[in-house]
Amino acid sequence: MHGLLFVLPFLLSCMLATGGAFVQDDVEFAVRWAELKKLQKLSNPELLEKFSGTHVGKDDWSDHEKISVEMLLTEMVRRGGTVFEQAILEKMRLLKDAISEWKKKEAEQDKKREKGLEVKPIEENSPSEENLPMLIALRRLQKMPEPVEIAVKSLDVASTTRELPEFAVELKNVDVEKHPFHFTFGGDYRSGREARWAFEVRNAKGNLVPPRRWEAMIGGGMFQTGDLPFGKTWTTTLPLGNYVVITDPGEYTARVYYHNTETITSFPPTPGLMLCSSKPFKFSIGKPVPRKVFIQAGSVEKTKSLVAALKGKTKIKTVYGKYDEKLHKFIEPTSPEGQLLLMGWSAVPGFLEILKDENITKEQRAWIFAQLDTVAQVDDWSPNQKRWNEVLGDFESRFPGGYSNGNGDIDVQLQKQFAKEYLTLAPELWEFVVDDAGFQAARLLDGAWILVKGTNDGNPLLEKDRDVVWLNFKQGQIVWRHHANDDTSILGYKATVTKAKFQIVATSYPQAIDFEITQGVDAGKKRLGIFKIDGDQLTLCLAVPGQKRPTDFTVTAGNQHSISLWKRNP
Repeated sequence: MHGLLFVLPFLLSCMLATGGAFVQDDVEFAVRWAELKKLQKLSNPELLEKFSGTHVGKDDWSDHEKISVEMLLTEMVRRGGTVFEQAILEKMRLLKDAISEWKKKEAEQDKKREKGLEVKPIEENSPSEENLPMLIALRRLQKMPEPVEIAVKSLDVASTTRELPEFAVELKNVDVEKHPFHFTFGGDYRSGREARWAFEVRNAKGNLVPPRRWEAMIGGGMFQTGDLPFGKTWTTTLPLGNYVVITDPGEYTARVYYHNTETITSFPPTPGLMLCSSKPFKFSIGKPVPRKVFIQAGSVEKTKSLVAALKGKTKIKTVYGKYDEKLHKFIEPTSPEGQLLLMGWSAVPGFLEILKDENITKEQRAWIFAQLDTVAQVDDWSPNQKRWNEVLGDFESRFPGGYSNGNGDIDVQLQKQFAKEYLTLAPELWEFVVDDAGFQAARLLDGAWILVKGTNDGNPLLEKDRDVVWLNFKQGQIVWRHHANDDTSILGYKATVTKAKFQIVATSYPQAIDFEITQGVDAGKKRLGIFKIDGDQLTLCLAVPGQKRPTDFTVTAGNQHSISLWKRNP
């Protein structure tokens, strides 16, 4: 597919997925679409005249001018023909000459500065080195392979509707004539996602899944620009859940899109862009299996009592992250909200019970949402993703390294809809078990741990100083993460993240722990182990999958047990 034909089915399917309504920037979309229709009415000479008069390669382009140039390229590709091919080749030659002349002037200025001479600013604007849209259009006109190849590989072994997969994405310069192209390295991640990427995902029936609404800041982030030479790659990791919403298990087909300068995550992307695309790829989404969460006896009644005490408090205080002594001045630990935070997961079943009551005050509901955001940290349910001011009203939030606040009128209907989502989806995430011993053991393990040393069947677990291994226990689930700072292609390395559900047998000694691996090289297998905690140190001994549980913390030759020492991450 080329030009407008390349992106038209994608755009139309986005519109159909939203009932014909545009998700964001619908007015801009309509204007751009109308501009494309106007270009289709021009004769070839008129289209060429417009293209030759564009300010291709100038840093003072406005966004509209940039898009207009790509609209012209889109229409030229749609029509096809050597006349348009030659026009693009000439424009690229002029751009190359302009860049060369500019660099020559800069070099002359540098020589004058070295001699201590006065240097006057160069009067004209510097040419932009952005040449990728023209190179894409040229190859499509020539019916040659695209200059950009996007390879995609899932990093998740097991994915569910509540844990969508992450994808390793590798963008490579594969131009047939080995031309370098100007590339933007990094950037557009301050919003929490890389905004120059987009996912088109369809279910087994071919229906487009809806995009994710994103309430955070738009664009920004550190970046640099430069040439991406032939054969070189740029790699990144894209969490699918940052881009789309998938609520049903099943088989899905996806395609990843990229644009070098424009943000395209707000579906549908602006018409007339020269987008790069991966080949379609498939993945599976399973039904989530709830993880076991230990709670203390009597916690539901205690939670209800503390929430009742919040009835008159209208200034909502939230904490994102760990509620520790550093935040006790912000939220007094003896206050109702402080006691709820100290209860942690034991408060969650009570919160869910209270949310069933539509007669609680909007302030009480706001307090519950704020507390759940701190304890559960489920991004989909964060008030930040649900129009924070309308859910919490007057609030103040603290998080590591900063704070935020706001005020607004609480939307009760939005709150109630938010509550329904919690009550519907919570059973997919958690199975609450009243077990005081299990709760105490889970609290001891809770948090992040850094590997100090370890052996596996007598072999050191850490062989290189550059390796960093840490694990994070969060009620019912554990994540191992391994980082190695090397230059290996992101598509070539083994999985660096392992996830497992765990269950503690708190009354045993040594304390027993069972892991059911859900992601990683041993996905679907179980590992039995024992652990002990001494202050801020954790000792963990595990058998290989299929073997009996270790009975002590010794490793003998041939038993294949792994034993590791971890230090709590402060």
